[in-house]
Amino acid sequence: MPPKPKPQKPIATDSNGRGIQVGVDEGAEEQQQEKAAEEEEAAVEEEEEEMLLLKDITVKFRILKSQIVTDAYPNIYSIEEVKKDVSEKFQIHPAFVVLKKAGSARQLDDDQRLYGLCDNDYGVIDMDLELTENASRENIRLEPQVYYNNLSLPDIITVRVPADGSLEGNTSRDLVVEIENLAIVKPFLGGYIDKVTKLEYHDAYTQTGPPLERIKFDGILSRDTQTVEEKTVDVDTPLDQATAVYGGAVEKTFATRFTDRVLQPGPYETYEEMSKRINFVGKVTMIQRNFRRYRWQKLIRESAAEWRRLQQEQMRREDKRIKVHSDEYRKECIVKTFPKTKEDFDALYAQIQHWKENELKLICEKYSGAPKIAEMNMLLDKEVQLLNGIERQRQLLTQEIKKQRNEQKLKNMGDPIKWIGYKELVIQMDTLRNQRARYLGNYYQKLSDEDLKNHDRIELLNQVSEVLTNEDHPAIGEDQFNLTTPFGSI
Repeated sequence: MPPKPKPQKPIATDSNGRGIQVGVDEGAEEQQQEKAAEEEEAAVEEEEEEMLLLKDITVKFRILKSQIVTDAYPNIYSIEEVKKDVSEKFQIHPAFVVLKKAGSARQLDDDQRLYGLCDNDYGVIDMDLELTENASRENIRLEPQVYYNNLSLPDIITVRVPADGSLEGNTSRDLVVEIENLAIVKPFLGGYIDKVTKLEYHDAYTQTGPPLERIKFDGILSRDTQTVEEKTVDVDTPLDQATAVYGGAVEKTFATRFTDRVLQPGPYETYEEMSKRINFVGKVTMIQRNFRRYRWQKLIRESAAEWRRLQQEQMRREDKRIKVHSDEYRKECIVKTFPKTKEDFDALYAQIQHWKENELKLICEKYSGAPKIAEMNMLLDKEVQLLNGIERQRQLLTQEIKKQRNEQKLKNMGDPIKWIGYKELVIQMDTLRNQRARYLGNYYQKLSDEDLKNHDRIELLNQVSEVLTNEDHPAIGEDQFNLTTPFGSI
């Protein structure tokens, strides 16, 4: 409250309007000062009483303009303390929390008190709870469910009831309300547990429902409605209907048969004794243990079979790799020993060139001067020998190919002429020319035989000479008749 102004002495005026200060005795002045001090103390006490009346202030936090969470704080709490409490319940850092008064865009300062923000008689403050921009970048959100999980409810609350105007003084009243926690752990009276989702389902009878006096039993199938309530009613049963009798009449009207089964009650057994005798949990445990053992054994058998299969596959691939490597090596040796194609000869020439380069490099590293020249000459002789061997093999291959070509040509000339005639009938015509070609081809085969002895070859040449003498062909000259001249010295 602003300080009360200091009282001044009264001033009077004379007949001309000039001010004249009138003296006052010292006792009246002291009385005025004491009265002013008493009024100031009364104002301070009134303000303290108002603060005490609003000891706890209810704060409504609006989240995302659609959800509200409420909590009560002492009126002397600052905004910084409120932020710490709210951040602990939301499990976030206080630096990410921003508090604004409802309908205002200005952020509240941390040193502001709640009693300075409350502007109503009910002690309720509406605030907007928001997050900073750094919180959105770090993927921090406000979850009301987390807030309620960390919120502890009080056992006693005070409700302020405003006066309706009929009471004297028009003051409000405070009512103390005690909160009783009547929640219980619902017993498991029946149901099952899903093995996949692990959800527990209770039977319909075990669910909490309305009081029994409010339940309409019509159309309900449950244990309550199946219980029959016995009532004694006098009826007159017609002759064509049966009658159910009870009590002593049963002993008199009961007629036994050989197919009847007599059931007699046994000794009373409690639920604990029955559970112990049935041992449902033990049997389930045994089944689960045996089933787990079966699964382990099955997994071990499958793993062992897979391991054996992989071992066999590895051995098969290793054998195949060794076989392919040996085949390639054998093929390479055959190709190098008996080249047939142009690629084979080029590979041999390339190998000789590579060998020559390595030998030249080795000679240049080891020798110099006259020994180097001698080694170079020896290397040249070896290279010439290798090249001559390759060329000799090439000539032999050329002669072999030429010989095969001639044999194939003679065979084609000796084959009969074939064509397809009427109704796809194959017709062959063996002409004199074909027969003569086969006749001369036989002599060619005999002359090409290298295993033929010299004496037999001379006789064969004489026969060929006689055949060619009778042959009328322009390619045969007189100088070709003397076939035995090269063999005259034998």
